[in-house]
Amino acid sequence: MVVASNSRSVQRSGGDAHRIAADGSGNRRVARYDSAHAPRAEGRSSTFSIAGTHPLTQPPAVTRPSLVTRTARRLAAHFRTSRDRLQRRFTTIYENNEWRSDESASGVGSTRARGADFQDDLVALINRWQISSIVDAPCGDLNWMRNVLAQREIDYTGIDIVPALIERVSRAHSESQRRFLCADMTRDDLPAADLVLCRDGLVHLSFADARAAIRNFQRSRARYLLTTTFVARTKNADIPTGEWRVLNLEKAPFRFPPPLAVIDERCRHSGGIYRDKRLALWELAAIAV
Repeated sequence: MVVASNSRSVQRSGGDAHRIAADGSGNRRVARYDSAHAPRAEGRSSTFSIAGTHPLTQPPAVTRPSLVTRTARRLAAHFRTSRDRLQRRFTTIYENNEWRSDESASGVGSTRARGADFQDDLVALINRWQISSIVDAPCGDLNWMRNVLAQREIDYTGIDIVPALIERVSRAHSESQRRFLCADMTRDDLPAADLVLCRDGLVHLSFADARAAIRNFQRSRARYLLTTTFVARTKNADIPTGEWRVLNLEKAPFRFPPPLAVIDERCRHSGGIYRDKRLALWELAAIAV
């Protein structure tokens, strides 16, 4: 479901743009997409708040880390991560398949089945906002995104920090309007584009690195940012870069304004605890970081 919104119709912690289009049985409810009006999505607003865990597993029972470990984690999250450390961390994740998918190097959240849940809405958004060029950062292995590109001719640049991954996708998927660059999205110069797509990217970064990435997106002179946000969460936790947690970008410390449009990813796995996951569209010039 794509929900077009404005500052009058979107609330920061609820409202039509933040409703979940699913009933208790898990059946999808269809909301009409209209380029002039927000669709009237039927369903209950999300009101739950759950501490961040890996996105595709139930929260495990864990032993509380020691004071030294907790202090080290807080310090690691507070400071910017160097390019070399970022590259080593995400290369290790890629080489060891730490996100545990037999289909995609980017994890089970990037399977073709997951992409199929919302890819038509993404194409509708691209058309509605007249997007002719995209920088996808991080692009991963293009596993689900290639189906979007097959539906819509568009100038596409995929960005990832893992050299072996970029070499692999370049060999498999490069075309005249499709290219891939090995770069650090938090600091390297990015190509100009209408839209920066950052699905499941900021959720792996510390607050410091996520802010740096957003500022870097703004420096690229892209007009729009389409990125992951969990609309029902009431607060955000900091992490060392390379881990994972949910983020609501309208809450502190980011405090984004209400989005221009929202795509419901229909994320119903793990008992539905991530069903508030959205791709939300912002104008980069309207974001203060």
